[in-house]
Amino acid sequence: MKRIASYGPSYDESEVGENCQVEHFGWYDTPHRSPVLYPNTFIHCRRWGSHKMRHYRYICVALEFVVKGSATFLLDGVETKVGAGEIFIMQRGRDSGFSTSADEYYEKMTICISGTILDLLIESLHLNRVPKIVLSRVEEAKRRFLEIDRLLREKVPGTEQTLTEKTFSLFLFLGEENRENLYRSYPEPLQKALDFLHGNYSRSDFGMSALAEVAGVSTPTLIRMFHAGLGKTPMEHITEMRMELAKNLLESTQLPVKEIAGRVGYNDPLYFSTIFRNYTGMNPRAYRKFSVPGGTGNT
Repeated sequence: MKRIASYGPSYDESEVGENCQVEHFGWYDTPHRSPVLYPNTFIHCRRWGSHKMRHYRYICVALEFVVKGSATFLLDGVETKVGAGEIFIMQRGRDSGFSTSADEYYEKMTICISGTILDLLIESLHLNRVPKIVLSRVEEAKRRFLEIDRLLREKVPGTEQTLTEKTFSLFLFLGEENRENLYRSYPEPLQKALDFLHGNYSRSDFGMSALAEVAGVSTPTLIRMFHAGLGKTPMEHITEMRMELAKNLLESTQLPVKEIAGRVGYNDPLYFSTIFRNYTGMNPRAYRKFSVPGGTGNT
């Protein structure tokens, strides 16, 4: 392996054959690039035959979208085979890379991204918990990648914010795809419970026994499935959905807090306020006051 680039404590090594076609576009020198989130580089690569690439303490996040063929990707020593229609995320500050054997071919698109919000964004979307994302909307992913490619090629002053917005939107899209992947991996009883919850979580008249009956398993079994699949109990999941709905209603309507409590499944507005404070750190009226410009929190 030959060292080909160094960035302070980070460096890259490569063992590359000659059979490749690479297009490389970057926009590094604009003074208007966002320090929060910005796609520095787009790479479109086609490669035949054996090669290896290693990134040590990688300085950015790279979205590696395999369009055709396959390659083996590496993150902290763990190998993952990635095929067409799948995305591997190389994470900042970690050791990563990819390789192919002599008889393999791939075409891939790569976006290298920097920014202060990256680690938090990846964590909040749970994109650091899966080895790869198996896309259900491959053409949509291609469209989003190529939009960023076009903007980086054209380098039109004034489009830097658009680049940031499209990159953020791409991460949200990948988060949705990832959630769908996780959902498909859940056992059938957990899928049934989640489907039921999404239409009934704001009802005040249902409990764990009803949810377990819908799922077709005992309550203890359902609780274990929630812990294994979502990392939380059914009631924690229900509370989270109710609180997110309550936040939305406080931000987007002038409904009284008592009515919002009833809409999200709580007959007792005082109990609702206690749960809301535990979830957000402030009571509903204070949340409305500070989250809505000009809000008074008096309703």
